[in-house]
Amino acid sequence: MPADARARLHRLLGIIPHFADGEEVSLAELTELTGVQAEELLDDLRDLTDYVIEPAGYVGGMGIQLEPDRVSIHSSHFLRPMRLTLQELCALELGLAVLRGTRPIDERVLIDRTRERVRQVIVQLPAWAEGPLPWEATPLPLTDTPVHRVARDAVESRRKLRIAYRKADATHAELRVVCPYALLPLKGTWYLVAHCMESEGMRFFRLDRVEGAETDEGMFERPADFSVDSLVREGKAFSARDVQPMRVWYSPNIARWIAEREEGVHGADGSFVVEHRVADEGWAVRHVLQYGPDAEVLSPASIRVAVASALEGMRA
Repeated sequence: MPADARARLHRLLGIIPHFADGEEVSLAELTELTGVQAEELLDDLRDLTDYVIEPAGYVGGMGIQLEPDRVSIHSSHFLRPMRLTLQELCALELGLAVLRGTRPIDERVLIDRTRERVRQVIVQLPAWAEGPLPWEATPLPLTDTPVHRVARDAVESRRKLRIAYRKADATHAELRVVCPYALLPLKGTWYLVAHCMESEGMRFFRLDRVEGAETDEGMFERPADFSVDSLVREGKAFSARDVQPMRVWYSPNIARWIAEREEGVHGADGSFVVEHRVADEGWAVRHVLQYGPDAEVLSPASIRVAVASALEGMRA
């Protein structure tokens, strides 16, 4: 990190906590607290919101209001309670223990004192006695709604289901008859893993998109070689029969953001190319269009045509 960027970050980390309560702060007070001239502080704050290029898909989360002698920051980032949870405190204590082993002896006294204070807070929290231990895994709660109850009972009794399912890009629900194999939690969402009688293939149905469900008259037998694990790749649900690769080019403007979330190949010009696994062409089109001119489908040709068709429809 360049020296000027490091110094600016250090100044921002010092002044931002003074805005956490949503109050206005005078420039004179900031100058006194930091020892930095008001003009330099204002330049630092402007850099938090001013961008030469704002990439498509980026949503700014901070607004700064400047007055002749006062400044205030408005952001949902500061609404989070300052009190740490039990899990966060345990993670902090563990991090300090790891840090202690990397620091010189003369710095370990301060680290030990900090660790002791964190441990005192941990043992005083009621959640320590009432809640699960921080290293215990807790399952995603299955919301007790009619749809969840019917789906769960159908999976257990091997009864076919008649569901009203609305796709993400649909305006109304479609009726389907499915053989429910399993209920699967993925990244905070419950899915019904089922064989769809209409499409004659394995499908993943988001339960929050099932508008109605009732058991059908028919019974079914789940295949002996069925395995949920074989249908999940990198925390994502896919039916191997329908997955196709989609290569997308992301411009240098957003390459850094994409690289933080996806694996891919960096280009010499700063761009980034990712090969996505696509099971829903509609999702592929929506994903690419949200980035505007900063994303382009390289392959397959069918999705390039679908994106072009969507753009023509928007222009019309």
